Amino acid sequence: IGNGNTTRFWHDIWYGDICFKEKFKGLFNLELQKDANVAFKLQSFRRPPRSGIENSQFIELGQILSSISLSSVSDRWSWTLHGLGDFLVKSAIE
Repeated sequence: IGNGNTTRFWHDIWYGDICFKEKFKGLFNLELQKDANVAFKLQSFRRPPRSGIENSQFIELGQILSSISLSSVSDRWSWTLHGLGDFLVKSAIE
């Protein structure tokens, strides 16, 4: 991740190996701006849900976000070779 302006917070895999909409399904369902970029969400993270699974997801997500520091360079795609060494465009996008 660079400046977070072109990376979608919920939909793109920008931290770890799964997108946040899958990792934090409860929070994603409550989200009003589902297509927000990373830069926007890091500046506008709102108060936690009152209770339930969403609250524990909020705490876990908050811990992750506290370790994120955006830079001034543009976001860029990266891809890591894995498997048998065959290149598939689909694997670069996922």
